[in-house]
Amino acid sequence: MTGIRVCVLGVALVMTAGCSVNDDRALHRFNKTREPEEFAVLPRRELQMPPSMRELPVPDAQAANRTDQTPLADAVIALGGQPSDNGRVPKSDRVLISAAGRFGTDSAIRTRLAAEDEVYRAENSRFSWQLFPSDRYAQVYEDMRLDPYSELKRFRALGIETPSAPPKQ
Repeated sequence: MTGIRVCVLGVALVMTAGCSVNDDRALHRFNKTREPEEFAVLPRRELQMPPSMRELPVPDAQAANRTDQTPLADAVIALGGQPSDNGRVPKSDRVLISAAGRFGTDSAIRTRLAAEDEVYRAENSRFSWQLFPSDRYAQVYEDMRLDPYSELKRFRALGIETPSAPPKQ
């Protein structure tokens, strides 16, 4: 009889431990291992010599370091803008912006979608508790997942030019 009690107590402890999993996780976990995260390392720009040593800038503690990355300015340049626009829409893109927002915009779209997503995941979760941690996001949205290779075949059958796809693993 003592063995059964110990077994029941052990099962109860394991089930209680499963309830303590913090389910407030990011939507996607990119680094599931304990290895270093290579995308978290931000490389510095190369040092450059000025044309002349007399043209060196005056040291300024408030100025940005020339070797620091500027991801926002780099994105603006990559998309064809000028980093000197300081976040303003260039005159050449104002027609595009007005066409994109012709039906109105929702300034709280991210907050609203996050709330709707939380409700959807709560309604479509299989269980309210877990014995072992799992990717709840992937479980809930499994039915909405696209098979990229079947979509690739479908597009190619329709005559739509598609880029090459990586081989199946």
